[in-house]
Amino acid sequence: MTENSSRQDNAFVNFAHVAQRVAATSKRIEKAAILGEYFTKLSDEDLVLATRYFAGYIFPLHDQRIINIGGATLSYSTFNVYKMAIG
Repeated sequence: MTENSSRQDNAFVNFAHVAQRVAATSKRIEKAAILGEYFTKLSDEDLVLATRYFAGYIFPLHDQRIINIGGATLSYSTFNVYKMAIG
């Protein structure tokens, strides 16, 4: 296993763990906190992918399947990451 492959495996495991934690709660504020904590640890490239995935837009737009996380939760989390980034 290469170092890059290992990093990708760890990234996927972390993503899955966060998704599991988000799914385990019905509280929107708690979901936002979980996502916000996760998003702050990502590179810019990984942040773009993770927000797309959690927003439910991993499939082509003509495909009706969704991941089913609310936009408000994603917006709240993204805004908090932005606030932390600017100090």
